[in-house]
Amino acid sequence: MHAADATPATVGVGVSLALLLGKLPALRVLTLYLDGVVEEWARRAVCELLFGVLGQGFPPLLYLGVWADESPYNLVSGVLYGQPALRHVVVHSHNRAADPGLEEERAVALFRRLAPCLHSLDFGNLSDFLFRGSFEDVWPEFLERLPAFPNARYMSFGDGGTKSEAVFAILARLFPALEALNAGSIATDLATADGAATLLRHFPALRQLDLTMAASMRPDCAVTPAFVGGLCRARAFRLLCLPPIIDEDEEELDPTALHTALTESTTPPVRLRLDGHLSASAVAGLVGGGLPGLLALHLTAVEGLSAAACLSLSRLVELRALFLGSVDTERVVVDMAAASVLAPPALQRLSLHRMDLGVAGATGVVTAFSLAAPQTLQELILHDCAGEVEGALAAAAGVRALRRLVVAGHVEVGSRHATLVSIGEDCRESVALLATRRPDLIFAEEL
Repeated sequence: MHAADATPATVGVGVSLALLLGKLPALRVLTLYLDGVVEEWARRAVCELLFGVLGQGFPPLLYLGVWADESPYNLVSGVLYGQPALRHVVVHSHNRAADPGLEEERAVALFRRLAPCLHSLDFGNLSDFLFRGSFEDVWPEFLERLPAFPNARYMSFGDGGTKSEAVFAILARLFPALEALNAGSIATDLATADGAATLLRHFPALRQLDLTMAASMRPDCAVTPAFVGGLCRARAFRLLCLPPIIDEDEEELDPTALHTALTESTTPPVRLRLDGHLSASAVAGLVGGGLPGLLALHLTAVEGLSAAACLSLSRLVELRALFLGSVDTERVVVDMAAASVLAPPALQRLSLHRMDLGVAGATGVVTAFSLAAPQTLQELILHDCAGEVEGALAAAAGVRALRRLVVAGHVEVGSRHATLVSIGEDCRESVALLATRRPDLIFAEEL
């Protein structure tokens, strides 16, 4: 629902959706986006309609996500008695509450009622209510008010606050079966080898750890190679998401230091995400001689992609999914020499974000996979990239395993601004030819 909608029409949509919910008895997962309703009376009417139906148990949900302008904790609480099978709840509001203290009380009441049945818990933007302009660590005080969640396997702190050891000590008591933790940023005294040992001691079943949310791109929330090595040496992680990596002595980080840390054991993480800035040499150093067992790699902030860096990525022989992105103002240049060797032998999904592919970069990427034997690439996503794509569209027909090609938010060659182009219009003949040659291949301009 959007603010631009006429208010009566918005209420009409709410009525239609409420009626629809009552006719979907098999629905188990529901996310409601209730933001953008301007008038208070309309927002209240829509919410009462939707949550009234849900409160009657229609449909019986396993997962409920609610995104709203104002905090909906009290509304979500109202549906609980009619939804006894509910196992996963996410509540997120875009605006700060007029009375943060009241919202905190509502959140505590909601989580207390849900505690015995929840399999996952996401605090969303609860930190907005807790911190109230303070920089003190208020998580321990809040967590002490909650009961244990004996069945919860996943927990997320949402998007706020640095977590101390005291927070994790309480969390370990509340979540004895925790397997996946989205912690955001951690205190600097935990970002060491000893800190890694402390963290793992609290959570013996932990196999997924995400430290990237609030910590993304913040040097003060970085961790050290010793911390990463401590994690990998003691535990085989299914997922490890890391903030920027810095040297303990604040010197320039050795490009191979992270590779050494990740291979401290014979079982590096199965999926790895790095949010720190990585130069082309750092990308090559990260891979080193390979990362055995790595199936998915997500590099958020690549600063350069040389032929050597791309060739090193192609040595990840078990890799199934690769994301290469840039967060800088200017896109990362990927020339033909680099693009033509970016082809890990088992890759199934490749996503490039904010890359300048120039005249032939996209063609080089697709051609490399068309020449691979065996062909494995099933999905190629170019998002917010720049460059010529006609050659890539022509070469895509030769990638027989390819099932989905997405070119979204594309920008003209050499454009420094967001001058978006429509591939379907500008390359109409190439798109039509691809559709003729590969009717099984889905081409899209939206993610």
